[in-house]
Amino acid sequence: MLKKPILSQIFGSRRLNTNEDNENLLGYDLYSSALADMLSEPTLSMPITVGLYAKWGSGKSFLLNKLREEMKNFAHQWTDPFFQFPWLILGVALHFCFITGTVVVVLTSSSLIAIMTTFSLLAGVFFFLIMIYYCSHRLDWAYNCISYLSQKAVTARIILQIIFCHPPGSSWGTSVTAQPIRFYFTDQTRVSSTTPGESTIIQMIGSLYDSIEKDFGSISTRLFRAFRPKPVKLTSPWKWRKLCCMPNIILFEMSFMCALLAILIIAMHNGTLIFINDFSFDKSIGNVILFCCGVFILFLLIGNLYTFSQLLQSLVFSQRKQLRRATSRLDTLKSEGFIQALRTEVNLMTEMVRCLDAFTQQQTRLVIIIDGLDSCEQDKILLLLDAVRMLFSEQNTPFIVVLAIDPHAISQVIELNSRRLLNDMNFSGHDYLKNMVHLPFFLQNSGLRKVKLAQKSSQSHRKSVTNQMDESGLVHSASQDDYLMNLLL
Repeated sequence: MLKKPILSQIFGSRRLNTNEDNENLLGYDLYSSALADMLSEPTLSMPITVGLYAKWGSGKSFLLNKLREEMKNFAHQWTDPFFQFPWLILGVALHFCFITGTVVVVLTSSSLIAIMTTFSLLAGVFFFLIMIYYCSHRLDWAYNCISYLSQKAVTARIILQIIFCHPPGSSWGTSVTAQPIRFYFTDQTRVSSTTPGESTIIQMIGSLYDSIEKDFGSISTRLFRAFRPKPVKLTSPWKWRKLCCMPNIILFEMSFMCALLAILIIAMHNGTLIFINDFSFDKSIGNVILFCCGVFILFLLIGNLYTFSQLLQSLVFSQRKQLRRATSRLDTLKSEGFIQALRTEVNLMTEMVRCLDAFTQQQTRLVIIIDGLDSCEQDKILLLLDAVRMLFSEQNTPFIVVLAIDPHAISQVIELNSRRLLNDMNFSGHDYLKNMVHLPFFLQNSGLRKVKLAQKSSQSHRKSVTNQMDESGLVHSASQDDYLMNLLL
């Protein structure tokens, strides 16, 4: 009986000359796991630039895909389901019931029917929430309902916090040493040689905006552009936003009640309410109340006129369209105003991420992957490197820049450009990369050469073994595997 080969037990049953096996033999799984472990450290200082140094065609793209999967899997481990009674959904339902009751008053001209409808809807919503909450541990449909409502409650809570609250400061709650981590990646990982460098930078920033909107929702991220809440102090907790020393949430509730009261008073003046007409109603008092409600609502509209204009503009246009509008106004993309416009958008993204992290008690890291610079022209390489250095390297920003490059080729481009601009060159291309890249990661591809050498040696050795098998009639498959293992080791 033939013995089972040793190499198939170690490396699997696939052949050694496939690309996937070669990349696995290079240890790229270990590379991606080790690098993802370092970048997923909760106490890691940000920002950080990682350099994946290897020659062109050595499998950097394969490593980037593995790194992205490893980092996503690590972030997924933090997400535990958290279910609680959705009190916020009940509060939203209460406002909806009041609006429904007011509409019923206007349509049916009966206040009694409106009151009964309002309380019936409120009791039905409360009973439904109680039922699915206590049945969620036994019934699947109730579990799915409470899970869905909990997710919507979290989204609604973030929206209300952005509108009515100031986020807590960065130094608030410093006793918490580790927080759940989320990663957002750029969609376009490989830089195209035909696309202009300016368009590539816009695409990277726009893809990060899309990733954030996909997770938090488009409404909450667009509302941040209009309201832009900031912490009062670095050490202060979250606080209510105020207008004229009064919280905005109270002003909103007062304006909401004033609007409903104004509708009811107008219905009373027209004499359409059956229940109210049985009692004496002084129209002069109603006019005074209606005037006060109108003045109060008009005062709030005038005080927040600029905010409302920004709100409408932010809700209509997405973050990517806002980015394109900010850069399309410039006469030339290569001007200083182009970098300044991009820096404004990057600062807005940073503030947005910090605000959302403060409200959700998590930490977000924005990962920018740049691959394919080795095949681009010199001006594009220098433009992208300069944009990375100016946009994503400021202190205390949540950016992780991954540069998959050939250091020798990129350093030569930097040196040629420096000689062209400066007569006295005091630095080399390697020094430039050393100052820019915080974590260099050199990919060793010597394992692949050993595999190829082992394959050639095994083929020559197999011929001699075959001749011996023909003479002796014995099969020595294990000796071939042992010989190949010695060559690999």
